[in-house]
Amino acid sequence: MISESIRRPGSYNEITVGAMGGLPSMRQDMLIIAPRLADGTVAAGVPAQVTSPAQAAEFWGAGSIMHRMAWAAFRQYGSLSLTGCAVDDASTGVGASAAITFTGSADATGQVTLWVGTDRIPVRVDRFVDGLAGGTPVKIASDLADQVNARPDLPVTAYANGAVITLTAKNKGTTGNFLGQKGKPAVDCDVPGIEAATTAYTGGAGDPDLTDTFDKVSGQRFHIVALAWATAAAAIALSEYLNEVSNEVNQRGGRGFMFVDGNIADMATLAKGINDKRICVGGITGAKRAPFENAAAFAAMLAAEPMPWLAVNNIGLVGCDSPPVTDRWNWNEINNILLWSGVTPFEVGAGDRVRCVRAISTYVKNDAGAEDDTFLDTLKIATADYVREAVRVRHLTDFQNKVLRDNHVAGEPPNVVTPADVRSTNLDVCRRIEAMGGLNSVNAFADQFVSVRNRNVPGRVDSIIPIDIVDALHILANNITITSTL
Repeated sequence: MISESIRRPGSYNEITVGAMGGLPSMRQDMLIIAPRLADGTVAAGVPAQVTSPAQAAEFWGAGSIMHRMAWAAFRQYGSLSLTGCAVDDASTGVGASAAITFTGSADATGQVTLWVGTDRIPVRVDRFVDGLAGGTPVKIASDLADQVNARPDLPVTAYANGAVITLTAKNKGTTGNFLGQKGKPAVDCDVPGIEAATTAYTGGAGDPDLTDTFDKVSGQRFHIVALAWATAAAAIALSEYLNEVSNEVNQRGGRGFMFVDGNIADMATLAKGINDKRICVGGITGAKRAPFENAAAFAAMLAAEPMPWLAVNNIGLVGCDSPPVTDRWNWNEINNILLWSGVTPFEVGAGDRVRCVRAISTYVKNDAGAEDDTFLDTLKIATADYVREAVRVRHLTDFQNKVLRDNHVAGEPPNVVTPADVRSTNLDVCRRIEAMGGLNSVNAFADQFVSVRNRNVPGRVDSIIPIDIVDALHILANNITITSTL
């Protein structure tokens, strides 16, 4: 306010922000929490915004799980607003490893291809000629190891010993146990006379504690959080963080995303044990791509949707390979097990692409143990968060430095606010969100919007804001009746 004590003649002008008529941005800021490597330039526990996979490699080490997840996220949505906060491997952690043993001799020139996730590592194999090095299992193992180690972006290193090549995860812990297709390295051997036998990635153990990492990011708003691990312990830490930052005081609502590639029973058990409206667990069986990369892509899929109330049914999981036909789920497995257990299923759809069936939260039962679909679709809690943010921002803008009275009187200054003004603002916010498609029938609930002074706490207005969040259209049930004009 321009001071009334000014006596010097002149025109004095100030610029202020008037009442806000619009709604806040719907941009979804995403966070990845995953392990780094020692050669990264950003220390553990330090949040850093990243704009490209190359920058992620610089920040957290090429081939680190953090780098791989950032790469998958940007591949899903190139315009992503992404931040990473890395953890160091646990001091007691052990890296997973797998082995491939080659036998025989090449009867003709061909190619052996090793798959590290969805990364293809081919080597030429020359026909075996006695006295020459080409076409032998030892030469194949050596060449493959060289090719793997020439790719710093891969999450493994390779060591050849005779005809055996050993792949070892760069990051320690359980994440390395899921680097292969159903736990094993995939090898395509298109060389007559050469065979390859693989053993599963095993031995990965000792995941880091995530508590301190979540503390480091709790002061900033992240709408979407992708986690490298899909374990009960990681889910507990994620749930505690999300519910703390999303409570009525902090009001920084967010959702967490994990991913499992395995058998249905295990992923259903994990999701049921989480039972949190703010956490989603994606699932598939038999993909080559590592589940932590799919977790980042799943999260980015939701971050790419500008309106939180829109579903992502049938949206493709970019970069995820299609599992073999024998590993694909049938209708009953998807509908009667996964979608009733809190797992978001991914299946092979049009174009032989992996697509989201329906993005649901793990919340399937209320505190009394009864089945509850209030927050089945993850869009429900996301929309509720947006309504809260819109109301909060509008209040902070319209009611900053105001005085509270029961009623307006003639000649009063412009800084007076009444409970009726608050109610009117709340209604306006909800009507604007309704106009954008996020809420149903705001006017039908208008008489239930209440704003009253709290008689015990001076300067406080208590409000009730009833909202009916729109439902995504999932199911069309039609009865096609055969009739005749005869």
